[in-house]
Amino acid sequence: VNVPFQMPAPPPAPPGTFITIFKPQAITRTVTTYRIDTITRVETTSITPPTGSMGLGNVDIALALTQAVFTQKNIATPAPKELETALTGDNGILTLRAKKMGWGEIANLLGFEVK
Repeated sequence: VNVPFQMPAPPPAPPGTFITIFKPQAITRTVTTYRIDTITRVETTSITPPTGSMGLGNVDIALALTQAVFTQKNIATPAPKELETALTGDNGILTLRAKKMGWGEIANLLGFEVK
């Protein structure tokens, strides 16, 4: 950056005469950088269904009921342990299914109406 600077004019200019020159001037700029790191904790769990292997239709129904249970409890993002309990706990959806209960019976037991 050039900055204006006045200096006395050299002779033969009359005394008290000034000339303006432009002098280069260094500009120092301080830049502060902030770094924000987000740490994501990943927790996994392994679930062994008491029903054994299931077809995709049965898996869809089981997961839909599980989602409904979490919605009913206002749980938007269940932890893996909560998911495991909802599926395989004492009154878990897959535990009830393994006891040969139908999907309608399981839904009614959980407080849902199947339409």
